[in-house]
Amino acid sequence: SRPHAASAGPEVVIEWNQLLQSTLPGNLGPTAPRYYAMLHVAIFDAVNAIERQYSRFHAQLPDRAGGSAEAAAAQAAHDLLSALFPASAAVYDAALAARAFTSIASSGRGFVAIAA
Repeated sequence: SRPHAASAGPEVVIEWNQLLQSTLPGNLGPTAPRYYAMLHVAIFDAVNAIERQYSRFHAQLPDRAGGSAEAAAAQAAHDLLSALFPASAAVYDAALAARAFTSIASSGRGFVAIAA
């Protein structure tokens, strides 16, 4: 049995659900749930590319064993929502950057400064 990376916590999924809810255009009518389904499929496939516990749902992603399931979930959500709702891309960019900062700070790895 292959070792699995730590699972993404539910917080990352809840965070991106809330972002979608706050940026979802109001004129979508009965098609609005479709965007939540797309979001969850993207998150599932990204996390599964790391954990490889299930068959893929949609995307054939490269094996990323040992990666961060939480980072994969956030990146997948960001990329999907930015493509679907480009007018809200700045909101998604800020959320992804904040999550990356929080993940790095809590990992104890510190930061590396890169000079130009």
